[in-house]
Amino acid sequence: EIMPSLVGSEMCIRDRVDIESRQPILKTTKFQLSRMARHFTAFGVLLLESQGKLSLQDDIKKYITQLSNFKGSIRIIDLLNQSDGLYDYNILNVVSGRPFYPKLSHRESMQLLAEQKELNFEPGSDFVDFTTDTGIMLLTEIIQKVSKKSFAAFMKDEVFTPLGMNNTEFVASQNVALTNLATPYLNIEDKFVYSNTYENVYGTTNLFSTLEDLVKWELNMLTPKLGNKTLFEKLNSVITLKNGKELNTSRGQLTLGQQYGHYERGLYSIYYTGGYGGLSLIHI
Repeated sequence: EIMPSLVGSEMCIRDRVDIESRQPILKTTKFQLSRMARHFTAFGVLLLESQGKLSLQDDIKKYITQLSNFKGSIRIIDLLNQSDGLYDYNILNVVSGRPFYPKLSHRESMQLLAEQKELNFEPGSDFVDFTTDTGIMLLTEIIQKVSKKSFAAFMKDEVFTPLGMNNTEFVASQNVALTNLATPYLNIEDKFVYSNTYENVYGTTNLFSTLEDLVKWELNMLTPKLGNKTLFEKLNSVITLKNGKELNTSRGQLTLGQQYGHYERGLYSIYYTGGYGGLSLIHI
């Protein structure tokens, strides 16, 4: 059964690349990158660190006062490491008795976290293998606090525009009109119907980009114009807990850049896959 919210009529989208119009996918066609967005959110935090505007050892309560109920310290590095001990806000929503659909907004998710008083485990002592979006969402709050800009504006002004990624943006509202957007579909009873294009929480998802712009990003990783070699080495470094344990999973070793690193036929590669609303994506 398909939940009603998955078969949406998103009136804010225009110039769709879809089955009906038969428009071809071009290098400038925008895709919802789903969880690949996490990679760019992590870069935003490391960029601020490289500028001396924050430290990864900072307690997140320095920037997010709503979480003052929690005892002890949760560091920014714990959020990047998936070792913060915070519960996933989607799970908290379900166990609180609320319906899974419609999903919580960004503001509602923050409110739900602020109501919590206990952690799943001591921060930095263990990790969760990509089963929680809470830490990444909180990174967007820190970026906004430090930069004094909205998360979307910061990423546009400090990351995408300097690299000429003019067709790339984070969307924080479903009321934003996007052009030349690839339309996802679901197959329901052998009929293709429009699927969702937006999520309600940004930073963990809701990044839209093109093949052309992602090539620009990859080139910058190889020869940095934005950031530097040290920053990208850190972005691609393997997550390590306080006791020195590295995060090894069946997909590979998770990096601070929220991607997986592993050896493929003797060559080391870093990748992440994502899927949303009928779209399947891979970023290498």
